[in-house]
Amino acid sequence: IIRRKAPVALAEKLRWIEELCAGASYAHRGGVLHRDIKPTNLMVNRAGQLKILDFGIARMMGTLSPKATALVGTPGYMAPEQILGESLDHRADLFSIGVVCYELLAYTEAFPGETLPTITHRILTQEPVPLRERVPELHPELIGLVERSLRKNPADRFEDVESLRVAISRVRRQLEHDAGWDAANAPTVIV
Repeated sequence: IIRRKAPVALAEKLRWIEELCAGASYAHRGGVLHRDIKPTNLMVNRAGQLKILDFGIARMMGTLSPKATALVGTPGYMAPEQILGESLDHRADLFSIGVVCYELLAYTEAFPGETLPTITHRILTQEPVPLRERVPELHPELIGLVERSLRKNPADRFEDVESLRVAISRVRRQLEHDAGWDAANAPTVIV
């Protein structure tokens, strides 16, 4: 969907983000850290539900030692602490979810680059092009939620993925109740 830049209503995109957060939150409650959340590890089934795939490099939280996790994952979706080989917790998956949200909403990579050093340097030292520049019609609160998920310091992100899910749900409900919003025919956001 992202690669094809398929026209998808914003309401549907927000529902998928909520489902992504719900699935990751469920794994986290079970003590499982995915470590490789990215678009190719997500599937929208025929019923339109988002499913998380490929727990092949997932690990139990608390079993990951520093340096053992360095560069295990997909570079453009790895949290800074994952790139640096630091201890990881659920907030590393939260960063990856933020990258997926950015790409789903903007249909462009948050941290583009042709080489591993370029991508990792951008994640460690640069912010993505602001979503408000990529998709000016997005609700400012939604932009803020994605930006908070992409903060370099894990302590500056949401406390957990469930908190992000609740915040996204609140924005989706607010948009649905705004005058002129028709969830069935919601505006499609493409760049």
